[in-house]
Formats: sequence, structure tokens, C-alpha cells
Amino acid sequence: DVKQFPLRDMAKFFPDYTAEDTIKTYAVFGGVPHYLALCRPDRPLRQNIIDLLMKETGALIEEPEFLLKTELDKPKTYSGILAAIAGGCSSTGTIAGRLQVQPPSLGPYLSKLMRLDLITSERSLHADDRARNRRLRLNDQLLAFWYRFVEPNRSAIASGFGEQVYDTIVDRDFSMFMGSAFETVCREYARRHLDEITGVPANEVGALWGFPDFDIDMAGTLLDRTPFFGEAKWQGARIDMGMVETLKLRADKSGYGGKTSGKQFLFFSRNGFKPEVEARAKADASIKLITPEMLVRPPALAYREDLVEDTESGPPGLKG
Repeated sequence: DVKQFPLRDMAKFFPDYTAEDTIKTYAVFGGVPHYLALCRPDRPLRQNIIDLLMKETGALIEEPEFLLKTELDKPKTYSGILAAIAGGCSSTGTIAGRLQVQPPSLGPYLSKLMRLDLITSERSLHADDRARNRRLRLNDQLLAFWYRFVEPNRSAIASGFGEQVYDTIVDRDFSMFMGSAFETVCREYARRHLDEITGVPANEVGALWGFPDFDIDMAGTLLDRTPFFGEAKWQGARIDMGMVETLKLRADKSGYGGKTSGKQFLFFSRNGFKPEVEARAKADASIKLITPEMLVRPPALAYREDLVEDTESGPPGLKG
């Protein structure tokens, strides 16, 4: 049972990719060694996706179907469940509604998919262990991409229009697809590397939901029991002070972590941070700003491209 590579190990397959392209590649192929070995590191992500997933001769175009037929009886039912989760259904009830079956009938199928590590059932961190308000998510990013972009367009791909499918559909919707994938990447960073910016490793990492008017992308505690809360933004404008204050307010309203005064607030952003947020982070140690480069590379190797100076001006600025 070969486990998936974490993001930073996966990045070694693509030494010339930017941090942003590395995260995008992880969102498509995950950390599965076999998938990564099939990619060409000298080709851009777009070409790897087309070559492997959007040609009838692509090495991975039938991978999800082959996996289900090999491992499971009634692969059509399992495929329907995975497609529903990839399409945004996160509860047994919504999946049952999509498949037009009774929710109890899905139990054995969901249990089998969990044993195969294809899906995970998660609870909000503030909920009781026995809480029924759980969310189901895919553990395999290739499945998420395949059901979102490949399976619905198999006819066009079979007719030789895979490149057009990419340029017309994938390119248009990829940023939206990246939203949940980026949250997954950020939570993985918190589990593995949070001590790089807090000085203390994470003990518990998850998310908070079930409130009337908000969810929180990331929450957890450090080993010293300090609670932290996080916001992950792939699309949209740079993080501004309104977003900072909103997360703080929601953290208090959630009740998670009690009334502890030392709460940490993490902001992950593809597009960066407004100057006033960067200034506040310098003055307030509870606010941490994390860029794609910090997610992909250890501090000694992570450079902020917007702060790198030319060789005449001096050495590049390290971050971390």
C-alpha cells in the first residue's frame, strides 16, 4: 500500500515548475507516484493533462474505471458515488438524492471506498465524535479532476478534440476547481509544517462548519493547545483587512478553542496580501501570511518572487 507523496516531495518531480504550477499539478495528479512518473517535467501542466487524460491513447484516461473494475464489484454504483462527491455532494443524503436511492443503502459502498482510502468522512472539529453532520471528500485528486472534466467530455475526447476540451472547458473552470484542492493543500501544510511559522507543530487540523452563516476553511490546535484558524484563497483579490477581521470574528463566534487569548490566524493566498495586512502581520505575531512558495518549499528555499531583486541590487530576499 504505497502512500501518496506530500506536496513538497511531489514537487521534486517538477524542479522547474513555479510554486503555483506545482500546486496546480498536485490538484490534478495528487501525490500518487505512478501518476507523477507518467508526467513529463519538461512539459507544461497543460500538455501533461492533454497527453495523459485528454487523448484516447492517454495513459490515465481510463485509470478511474480500471481502478474500480479491479477492486470492486458493482463498479457502476461506486462510480456514481464518486462522481456525486466530485460534483459537490458531501453528505450521504445528497449523494442518495443524486443517485435516487435510499441513504441507508449506501452504507456498505461508502465503507468500502473508505477502506480503499478513496474517500474520507470528516466531522467539524467542534462537533461530538458521534455527530452525524459529517462531510465526505475524495482522497484522490485524479478522481476529482477526472469526474469534473474528463468523464463528461469523453465523447469529444474520443473524437480527437481533447485539446479543445482543455482550452474551452478546463481552462475556464480550473480556478473554481482549485478552490477545494487548495484548501486540502493548506491543511496538509498545517499538519506537516506549521512549526515553521509558529515554532510549535500542529496537534489537530481540520475545519469548522454547521454554523448558520459561515464556515471556517481551517482550524486546529498546536501541541501546546494554542488554537489556530485559517483562510485559504486561490481566487479573487489579495487578502485585505476586512478578511482578517472577519476570520477573527468567526473564530470567536465558533467557540472553538474557548476564550484563549493566544489564538493564531493563518492566511493562505495565491494572489498575495494588501500592504496594510502585511504591515499588521509584522506588528501582530498572531497573524501569519503564507504564500504558494512557502507551501511548496522549505523556508531556506522559499523565495517571494515579488521581492526578488536583480543581481545588481543585491541578493534575493528570503522569506520564512
